[in-house]
Amino acid sequence: MNGMTAVQVEDCVLSPSARAWSAMEAAAFMTELRSELRSAGVFRGDALGYWLRGLWVLGVTTCVWSAFVLVDSWAARMTIGALAGYIGVQASAIAHEAGHGAVTRDRKLSWFVGRFFMTFVIGASYSAWVRRHGAHHIHPNSRQDPDVRPSFFSFNETDAIAARGLAGWCTRNRHRAGAACRCQAWE
Repeated sequence: MNGMTAVQVEDCVLSPSARAWSAMEAAAFMTELRSELRSAGVFRGDALGYWLRGLWVLGVTTCVWSAFVLVDSWAARMTIGALAGYIGVQASAIAHEAGHGAVTRDRKLSWFVGRFFMTFVIGASYSAWVRRHGAHHIHPNSRQDPDVRPSFFSFNETDAIAARGLAGWCTRNRHRAGAACRCQAWE
């Protein structure tokens, strides 16, 4: 890719020729990182904030679907649909955080919250999401990531180099595609 073998990210150089960590080195790094994050208070959680956000999402969801049933105007339904999409993202975010144990330390309650918001508010299977999302954490933002599965564009240098056919062309020419999209937005 343009003769470059490394990507500069702030003070860190990521190189494809860098030695991979052993499982023990990775585990030691993660243990130290978790300890530092715990000391900084990152894992404290915000139960009250999640309760308030959850109640807000449920209230707005009820209003949105009630309005969708009661309103006949096409324009109003389009606006309500956009709001339903926004609320769906908020409900999915709560379910996602519950899946990571951020909503509460109680596993059963986390499972209930995640299942309630993903399955009953959104209409998607929380159990299936948990399985897929676990696989995502094994291969984040790569061709093996079941949540991303890049087809036309690559999210990292290794996948960009490996891309062939239409995906390779799109990856190499994404700057042109982005310019075309920006031009269309101005018309």
